[in-house]
Amino acid sequence: MKQTIPWLVILAACTPVEETKLESNDTGLYDTGIDDIEDTSDTSDTEDTSDTQDTSDTQDTSDTEDTSPPRIVAQEGTWDVRNVQLIEDECGLGNWGQDVTSFVPAQFEVSTADETGFNLDSQTRCVVDENYQISCDSQTFEENVGFGCTFTITNQFLGELEATNDIAVDFNIVIDGDGGLGCGAINLALTNGGFPCDVILYANAQPN
Repeated sequence: MKQTIPWLVILAACTPVEETKLESNDTGLYDTGIDDIEDTSDTSDTEDTSDTQDTSDTQDTSDTEDTSPPRIVAQEGTWDVRNVQLIEDECGLGNWGQDVTSFVPAQFEVSTADETGFNLDSQTRCVVDENYQISCDSQTFEENVGFGCTFTITNQFLGELEATNDIAVDFNIVIDGDGGLGCGAINLALTNGGFPCDVILYANAQPN
């Protein structure tokens, strides 16, 4: 007897069964898609502020905020020494008719001036410090005062640069005799033991 198999049974046997593939994070309960929306570990693009927060260029004001006034520099040229005043005459030279103010020059030359100082001559440099105090190399010259006596005079120029055209000068002078008979007689008349003698003179100086 020939048996007929129903078509529904045949179709059901030929239809493939669809397999359900579980992902590693598929709990079978609730897929929130966290992997896609909550992965914020890579912030290299959004949180890298190294470029925008680097203010080394815009905040460096060391050059623009330097408002120090320019340094005073002595005017070059011939300066006149004025208003000479005696501050100290250790040996009393003035008591014997000697005009001690004559031991300072009536004029001097300023050259090669800059913020650090100036020259009085090719061998005498004056240094001007940060407070405008002046200290010059010593100058030595001789002066015949008569009676067969020649003084050796060592003069150091000190003072303060008060303006480009104004110097308050202290002349620190040391006077010594040459040892001749005339100087010996003068030396006997001097106070404080005689030569060498310290003389300090104050004066103002301005360009002429």
